[in-house]
Amino acid sequence: MGLSRQVRLSLLGAAAVAALGWAVLRPDEMYVERIDFQGNERATDAELRHLSDLRNGVTIWEVDLPTLSERVQRHPWVASVVAERRMPGTIVVKVQEHEPAALLAFGQRLYYVDETGGPFLEARSDDLDHPVISGIDAALEQLHPRLPGLVLHDALWLLRELDARAILPHERVSEISFHRTRGFVVQAAGSVAGGPTAEVLIGLGDYERQLRHLAALVERGVDFTRPLHIDVAPETVAIVRPRGAPVGLPVGPDGVELPAMAAPPAAVVALAPPSAAPAASAPTAAAKPVPSAATKPAPSAPVAKAASGSPAAKPGAAAPKPAVPKPVNEKKPSAAPRPGGAAAPRTVPPGAAPPSAPSAPALH
Repeated sequence: MGLSRQVRLSLLGAAAVAALGWAVLRPDEMYVERIDFQGNERATDAELRHLSDLRNGVTIWEVDLPTLSERVQRHPWVASVVAERRMPGTIVVKVQEHEPAALLAFGQRLYYVDETGGPFLEARSDDLDHPVISGIDAALEQLHPRLPGLVLHDALWLLRELDARAILPHERVSEISFHRTRGFVVQAAGSVAGGPTAEVLIGLGDYERQLRHLAALVERGVDFTRPLHIDVAPETVAIVRPRGAPVGLPVGPDGVELPAMAAPPAAVVALAPPSAAPAASAPTAAAKPVPSAATKPAPSAPVAKAASGSPAAKPGAAAPKPAVPKPVNEKKPSAAPRPGGAAAPRTVPPGAAPPSAPSAPALH
């Protein structure tokens, strides 16, 4: 044990002497000659170099790596940074960027939202190929400050589960809209004829059961590219009817099955009774109808963070912030149709400051 410790001390001493000797014999190789950025695609090297703010003539040992990482992380597309020294004369900066999971419609603008529920940058007009989450606004926050964040996390969870269960792939979802009393309405995309597609109503609460009902409808041949209204909120049945048809249309008896591609004008499809359904493990963030202003939920409502199997709620350039709650990631936005576009950020020439984009509204 003692010998091992002596060996370690000897090796450390030898390394220190070697480093000192290198600095004395080759002082020119102690200066920072270059910064190597790795992992960045949307953030340019020029923008990140400008943010790093390294002076000429600084030695590799004078660079404060934590401070450099914080500066680089100010770029709206950068989620995390790890910086390290590499001899001779190089600082390596490893960047992990945000991956947009959806677009949050808030007011008249669209914002990128990552998987954690954090809005981090206003969307560019040439990069809008993501599902839109709408129905979250300042009025919702007035009912309870945590509601916008909770609703956003439930919407992101539903998008992930619809894709993971092969019900509606991510690219086949056009919009998911929140309604205070009805729940979520998922608008499918990809109509072959270019006309309207299916809309799916998922009620508040017990998402697991409703997703199982949707999966059963897919097995029975329901085609989401057709103009259908599908309601899986009822406990033991699913209602399928043409979009725009009166709700009061005569409905077939319980147990009517949908022939593939040939649904009747309206049908009630009997599904598994509650006793046959496994225990739900879906999120409960928005599992209850949104309360009225007179009956706000207690301030002890769950914080908008993603737990295992459930949805939950970074850095961006500062800009006007709508009066909305704060996200766990400290950035976020909401409601509006997929517009022709929000203005693209300015092109930044090498050496110039990175674009200053409006920051997303903060959601709790």
